[in-house]
Amino acid sequence: MQKISVSNGKYWAVVDDEDFSKVSMVKWFKDSGRNGNVYAKGNNPGYKKGNPLFKGWKSTIQMHRLILDLKKGNYVDHIDHDGLNNQKSNLRIVSNKQNCLNRNKQIGDYTSKFRGVCFNKNHKKWHAYININDQVEERQINLGYYDDEKTAALVYDGAMRKRYGDDYLNPNFPDFDGEYPTPNVRGKPKGYYFDPKRKLFCVEFRKNQKRFRGYAKTEPEAIELRTKFEKENQ
Repeated sequence: MQKISVSNGKYWAVVDDEDFSKVSMVKWFKDSGRNGNVYAKGNNPGYKKGNPLFKGWKSTIQMHRLILDLKKGNYVDHIDHDGLNNQKSNLRIVSNKQNCLNRNKQIGDYTSKFRGVCFNKNHKKWHAYININDQVEERQINLGYYDDEKTAALVYDGAMRKRYGDDYLNPNFPDFDGEYPTPNVRGKPKGYYFDPKRKLFCVEFRKNQKRFRGYAKTEPEAIELRTKFEKENQ
């Protein structure tokens, strides 16, 4: 294993001994991913000079793609989610679908460390859900609410395994070999519907000849809004 400087020594990437010579020909700098991970990206030293070792590459190169000689097509997944660990044992070629499914949780003010889980203040429970955002559809699947954060994460893993099979490569609990909990999802409550024109869920509540209306982006948010209306007008 060898270390490679990134951004003048501010970061360090690791590569196999056999890749060190080629990788050292590039001056590497930080490349930030949407998930907060740091990757190594550099200018192609042979783009204008015609170095045969870099023939066919674009003007900029990602270190992990250079190591796998992946000039175009497919994606490279870092198994341990460390974008600077570019040893071949930590890299695998995946499809776009697999890459999207197995991204680390994006940075932000999240209430849970697990993917597919957040704390719901109205229910005072952990909410498990699947976000679907692809060329076919865009929606959120509600998997229920749970007292325990780990249970919610296991429900998410089980639902993802069932839906995507072997494409789901990085579950919250990769060593789990038991039976996944069944999603605790009740029948859909009344009081809301999907408005295809607005592409939003419309929530309605009536009491004492008064009518309340609101909109939500996702079905769980619509349920929360409906619950909020009911509590405020008991």
